[in-house]
Amino acid sequence: MRRYILFCFWLIMSTSMIAQVYVVTKSFDYIPKEILNDIDKMGVDGYLSLTDLEGKYINAIFQVEADINLSGKKVCFLTGNIGTNKSDKKTYFMIERRRVHSNSSPHYSVLYVLNATQKERSGGYDGAIVYGSKKFLSVKEVIKRLRKFH
Repeated sequence: MRRYILFCFWLIMSTSMIAQVYVVTKSFDYIPKEILNDIDKMGVDGYLSLTDLEGKYINAIFQVEADINLSGKKVCFLTGNIGTNKSDKKTYFMIERRRVHSNSSPHYSVLYVLNATQKERSGGYDGAIVYGSKKFLSVKEVIKRLRKFH
């Protein structure tokens, strides 16, 4: 009986850590031209929430499922060799703009879309984008870093 209870507890705890994780596409070809043409309008404010255009770009570059809309969502940007430094969307989109204008490929990034429990634990973030990191972070590590920056 004790093992059954421990198993149920483990099952509940492990499913609460499930987040949707997306890795950036290898090309800007997957982004509709009408969104790419407006790349200079992205990352121009200091707000934590994504604008409609920024949300569409993120959804396209990460090929996010159609039922997830990141427009208006609070997203944290993390960078550094192991994703420990907080960045902002201005810096992220500045890098993306440079890469688009130089016909390069997108900057390697990972998008974490958090569920309601994770959002609460993270300090209210709907998601995080980790870029420029040599380490693939677990959801638990991302939440810990978000909570630190909240």
